[in-house]
Amino acid sequence: LDSLAKHVRQDGWPSSALVCESLQDYANSSPNKLLFAGLVPTTVEPLLWQAPWGCAESGLAGALSPEEPENKSSLLLALVDDVIHSSALNAHELALYCLPNLDCSGALSSVALFDTQVLVRRQAEGEILYMVVVVALMCSFALIFMRALNKVNTRMLHPLWSILDDMASLRSLEAVRLANFQPASEMLQDLQKGAKKDMRAWKRCVSVWKSGLAALSGEEQHMEEAVELADLRRSLASMRSALRSWAKYVPPYLLKSLYRSGVEAAVGVRHCEVSVFFCDIDGFRDLCRDLTPQDVLNLLGLVHGEVSNAIEGAGGTLLEFVGDEVLAVFNAPNELMDHEGVAVGAATDVLERARRLGVRVRCGLHSGKVLVGNIGSPTRIKYGVLGDGVNVAARLKSLNSHYGTCCLVSDECLDEVYNA
Repeated sequence: LDSLAKHVRQDGWPSSALVCESLQDYANSSPNKLLFAGLVPTTVEPLLWQAPWGCAESGLAGALSPEEPENKSSLLLALVDDVIHSSALNAHELALYCLPNLDCSGALSSVALFDTQVLVRRQAEGEILYMVVVVALMCSFALIFMRALNKVNTRMLHPLWSILDDMASLRSLEAVRLANFQPASEMLQDLQKGAKKDMRAWKRCVSVWKSGLAALSGEEQHMEEAVELADLRRSLASMRSALRSWAKYVPPYLLKSLYRSGVEAAVGVRHCEVSVFFCDIDGFRDLCRDLTPQDVLNLLGLVHGEVSNAIEGAGGTLLEFVGDEVLAVFNAPNELMDHEGVAVGAATDVLERARRLGVRVRCGLHSGKVLVGNIGSPTRIKYGVLGDGVNVAARLKSLNSHYGTCCLVSDECLDEVYNA
C-alpha cells in the first residue's frame, strides 16, 4: 500500500481513491482488524485511514500537512496513541507496524495499527489446549508408571523382602522353631500360574503399551514369572525344612553354635561341671505288654514330649532317647547359672507332668565334672557326655525301684543347691 500510494502520487494521479479502495479491501480481507493506517509521502499530502470511517477527511490530514515535514512522524505516532487509548484494548492485543523503520523510529512514511485480539485469543486457546494435552499425557504416563511400579513392588520387592526375612531368620536360626512355615508364598504361586513365554523385543514393547492401557482401564494383566525368585524361595524353604529336621536330631543350641562358629564339627571333648539327668518310665515293659505298637509309640510320644518340654523350658539340653529313657544335661553346651538348682527344678517339673499324665517315672540327678563334646568317628559323631558322673546319675535312676521312690538326687547336687 505504501508503494502504491507513492506510485499514484508521483505519477500525478488526480485522486487517492485507488489507495483508499485498496486500504478498504485490505481491511476487509485481513485476519486482524485494521484500526488505523497512515501513508505519508514526502511531497504530497498524507493519506489517513481509520476504522470505521475509512479514509480521513481534511480534519486529520491537515494535521500532517507537508509544510511541516519534521513533525510528520511524531504527529503520526500521536494519532496512533489516540487510537490506542480510544480502543480500550490491552497492549498485547494490538500490533503496530511502521515503514521504513520497523521500530517506529526516525522519519516514517507509513504506519498501520491492528487489533489482534482474535489472534491472541486463538493463540491463548491453543496454548491452553496444548497444556491440557500435556498434563493429560503426564497424568496418563504417571498412572501407567505407578501401575507398573506397583506390579514390580508386588511381584519383585515383596518376594525379595520375604526372602530377606527368611535369610535373617536362617542366620539367627529362628527357622528351627517355626512350625507354620509355608514352602512358597501365595505371591510366588500366583507368579508361577501367570507365567508367560519369552517374546521378541517388538512384542515386549507392544505388551508394555497394552499393559499401560490396561492399567488405565482397570484390566488385570499378568507379568512374566519371576522364576529366579521362586527358585530362591523354594531353596530357602528346603534349607529351612532341613534345618528344622536337623534340629530334631541335634540340640538347637549346639546347632546355633556350629552355625555361628563357621567351623566344621570334629571329634573332641572338654571337662565341664554339669548336672546329668536320667529319666525313664517305671514298669515300662509291663505297661506295654497288652498295647499295640502304635499305642506304645503314642505313650512314648506323650511322656517324652512332656519331659522334653520341662528340660528345654529350664534351659537344659536333651541329648538322646534310649527306648523309654531320656538323657539330658544342664550347663552344657550353654552355660547356666546355678545349674544344680535349675536341674532340680526341671526334675520336679517332670514328676508333676508325669503325674498329670497318669504315668510313674524314675529320675536320677547328679552334679559333677564330666567330659562333654563330640564323640564318635571322623565320619559319624554325636554330642554327648562321658565320665563317672554319667554312670552315677544312671544308677540313681535305677535305684528308685529298690527304694520305691520317683527321684533320687546325689549329695553333690543337693549340697550346691543348699549352699546357693
